[in-house]
Amino acid sequence: MMREFKMVMVVLFACSGVALAEETPDDAPKAAPKAAKAAKGKIPPEKIFKKFDHDGDGTVTLEEFTEQRKVILERRAKAKGNPAPKVKAKHFKKAFDVFDADESGGISQEEFVNHFKKQLKGGKAKAGKAKAAKQKAAPTE
Repeated sequence: MMREFKMVMVVLFACSGVALAEETPDDAPKAAPKAAKAAKGKIPPEKIFKKFDHDGDGTVTLEEFTEQRKVILERRAKAKGNPAPKVKAKHFKKAFDVFDADESGGISQEEFVNHFKKQLKGGKAKAGKAKAAKQKAAPTE
């Protein structure tokens, strides 16, 4: 159960730029550089948000979130030659709730962007701590 939730969240951050709903299968080879940029925070979260907000009303609903996530998961699996993972609706809902900070039932662009920035900042902080610990543990000459 937790594995599926983690898969939804990891794929969201690592592959948000990979397989956005309007891409065609012919675009798949072009997707890898987008994934790398998204993982490094080079695709602005605002641009990613617009791909999730299918109706353009400024709020991502659970349905829009789930639909976009399914497309991304399917395309990611297909690119690796695997069948699409079966993820239960409750895991998409749990991931959605992580973004919906004000519990309004919709994800605003501000919530979406803030969550991405928080995750990217947290990842950089963890990397810095790990590097410092490694340097501290290394024998000095």
